[in-house]
Amino acid sequence: NLLSVAAMIPGYNLLDVALGREGREEFLSRTFYAYDAFSFCNERLPPSAKILFIGENQGYSCDRDFLSNSPLDDNIIVGIVNSSDSGTEIGERLKEMGITHILYNASEAKRVDINYSSFNWADEEAEVRFCHFLFSGEFLRPVFSRSGVLIYELQS
Repeated sequence: NLLSVAAMIPGYNLLDVALGREGREEFLSRTFYAYDAFSFCNERLPPSAKILFIGENQGYSCDRDFLSNSPLDDNIIVGIVNSSDSGTEIGERLKEMGITHILYNASEAKRVDINYSSFNWADEEAEVRFCHFLFSGEFLRPVFSRSGVLIYELQS
């Protein structure tokens, strides 16, 4: 019986969902830590938004246009940063691609870097350029942060 199977999966309380004690949104928010970020994108970003995912490649919950890569592909942002001389140039290149927002998943970025060497910077200066671009507040405006998933808007 399906209900007894749902009750046997520890930590998810699928039985509560199956019986209607917990709603779909609450369940997904509780069990999929990036779900709230995707909900924010779907509900708060303009339909014309185009989001670059960094450290995230599962976009099936995102109803906006997005660009991502698997950990096995060349990393889009690394290619841009490695071939740019400044944060201003990084921002210009992203805008040329139509990118309006960045979704940065910190724990996934760390995981794919450790497991797949996805952030293969050309040199230490490139990594510094990336961190300055992402975190300085000079090029991006934070619009969402929860559970280590951040969404930024590119500054004009």
